[in-house]
Amino acid sequence: MKRVRVYICILALLNVAGANAQQQAKKHVLFLSSYTPSYPTFYEQLSGLSSVLHPDDVQLDIEFMDVKRFGHFDASIQHNLEYKLKNLPPYDLIISGDDAATQFVTQRRYGLFSDIPIVFFGVNDIDYGLSFDEDPQVTGVVEKASISDTLILIQDLFGSDAPLVVITDESPTGQVDLRRFYKETGQLGFDHYEVLSLTNNSFNEMLEKTSHLHAPSSILLLSCYVDRLGESQEFLTTLKQIYRNSSVPIFHMWRHSLGQGIFGGKLVSHFEQGKAAAAMANRILQGIPVSKTPVQGDSTNRYLFDFNEVQRFGFTLAEMPRSSQFINQPRPPDRTLLYLIIAALCCALLIAVTLTLMFRTQIRKSIEKRMLTANQELEREVISRTQALEIARLESENLLRLRNSILDNSLVGMVLIKNNKVEWINQQAESLFGYSAEEVLGNDAAFLQLNAAALTEFQSRSRQALKQGDTYQTEFSLNHRNGKTFWCIVSGKALDPEDLEKGVLYIMMDINSRKIMEDELKQLNTKLETQATTDYLTKLYNRRFVCERMEQEITRSNRYNTRFSVILLDIDHFKILNDRFGHDIGDLVLKELADLLKSSCRQVDTVARWGGEEFLILCPSTDPVDAAKLAELLRRRIELHAFSHAGKVTASFGVAGFLVKQSMASLIKTADNALYQAKEVRNTVIAPEPTHLHRA
Repeated sequence: MKRVRVYICILALLNVAGANAQQQAKKHVLFLSSYTPSYPTFYEQLSGLSSVLHPDDVQLDIEFMDVKRFGHFDASIQHNLEYKLKNLPPYDLIISGDDAATQFVTQRRYGLFSDIPIVFFGVNDIDYGLSFDEDPQVTGVVEKASISDTLILIQDLFGSDAPLVVITDESPTGQVDLRRFYKETGQLGFDHYEVLSLTNNSFNEMLEKTSHLHAPSSILLLSCYVDRLGESQEFLTTLKQIYRNSSVPIFHMWRHSLGQGIFGGKLVSHFEQGKAAAAMANRILQGIPVSKTPVQGDSTNRYLFDFNEVQRFGFTLAEMPRSSQFINQPRPPDRTLLYLIIAALCCALLIAVTLTLMFRTQIRKSIEKRMLTANQELEREVISRTQALEIARLESENLLRLRNSILDNSLVGMVLIKNNKVEWINQQAESLFGYSAEEVLGNDAAFLQLNAAALTEFQSRSRQALKQGDTYQTEFSLNHRNGKTFWCIVSGKALDPEDLEKGVLYIMMDINSRKIMEDELKQLNTKLETQATTDYLTKLYNRRFVCERMEQEITRSNRYNTRFSVILLDIDHFKILNDRFGHDIGDLVLKELADLLKSSCRQVDTVARWGGEEFLILCPSTDPVDAAKLAELLRRRIELHAFSHAGKVTASFGVAGFLVKQSMASLIKTADNALYQAKEVRNTVIAPEPTHLHRA
């Protein structure tokens, strides 16, 4: 009996040990969402993550920032995460959903989330997302909405001149998408649109304006969460209101709104985004380095449409792009009987065709006999006509020789191009290109250009003038046989303006010497401009340039009510350093400090030498709190950096945030006063309360 009890105890201990081992092997992952569970994309994102990260292998904790309703994250979020990270088992990985969460975690990857791998997805700011490619801690999937493809679809369906109303708001996602819209419409040459921003309209004002839209107008809905009165609504609530008040189709970039009144488009799937991010996270949890998992730059977007909306606006499925998918499409009826009827008709048709062929065979034999007689008469006529044509050919050859003699002695190059092939070339053109006529005749004319697409682009620009019978003239870069390029003034004239396929005659005058002088002048101007804006020692921007940037930032901040900050820093005891080591070592310290500042700041920040041992950093879209954190990071890195030939160097920092309608002189004065206070302590950061950071 005692032996049985011992066995039972051993089995119980083994079960407990196995359960503990399984719990220890389970990975802990934090999913930080920019929004809330009520936001329509959240559960699609969560489904995508859960399709890869199995609950038996990964414990997924979820936190929400709710920035769609509040426009920014609350400080309690950071306090909550700090508490959890301190008191709960450490996270093996962090997943951030959408722009706000991604910016939150990446900006704290050296502090709150130090050494924790980060995988983001749903990021609309493509440049920001791609900046983490090959980052040792951060990777992810950007959310690239197919704006260009959807605009082309709208043009195909409603015409290139059909008006488009674009609805957006002041949310970060809305502004990122609007900037991408402006960029891609500029690339497409699309200008038949009006931006209806909730920054300047209330929800009711927006609904009133959209209620007056009529065909062939359409609506592109980018973002609609907060209006000019500060009131917020759920996306689907606003969408339903627009749908009830407007009689035109509504397009969107994301899958979650399909079936709620959206016509369709080339849509982003949040499920696929979450699935791709989870696959990256799985690789990293299995030991693959983050730097070996590149940022995924393209979304797997697909054409998706609501069948009811397609029919509502009078379109057929065949008019939609190939490979399109549809929701709400009725299932086709059973066509078995129809197929049987078609088969019977085909059999009857086959019998009729067979009888017809037999009858036509008899007719054909009769026709062949008559055609043989006609061919013999035609051959006699051809012989007579051939003799007359031979006489005419000899006369034409004499005229052509005279024409060629005149054209070959011309002082300009001439090339006749027909159907993109060289039809004729004179001797001066042979000299310009270095090819004989025998080498180029009949060849594609593209080999004469800098690249294969250059000729097509030139002909596209000149087509309208040539069709009107005008002469089209431009400067063009061409290829010589020896591989060198040269510039010509190229003039084109159509042989027949009503039919350009008959050929275009191009006359070319060599202006290569003039273009070389122009290029040298441009290079000199570029060099002078660089010298005018760059500090000669540190290669940073100089005081003049950063002042111009600051004026631009002040104008933008006053107009859009945005924030920016400046950081003014001074090297501590620099005069003593110069006296001790010499000015050469002092210059090396300035250069090394400049490189350290550039490598530690964002690409959007402007780092400049303000004068002597003073430097200024302009931080767009940054409040004083975050600017002070950046200054503290820079202070620590300078303090810990071993400067060549000089050892330890420290610096003092003054931080100032821009206030609306404040002048540049006042802003610099505020930063300079803060720097003056910091210089009294040395190796510290002084910023407006409550962000005053003392030396660690």
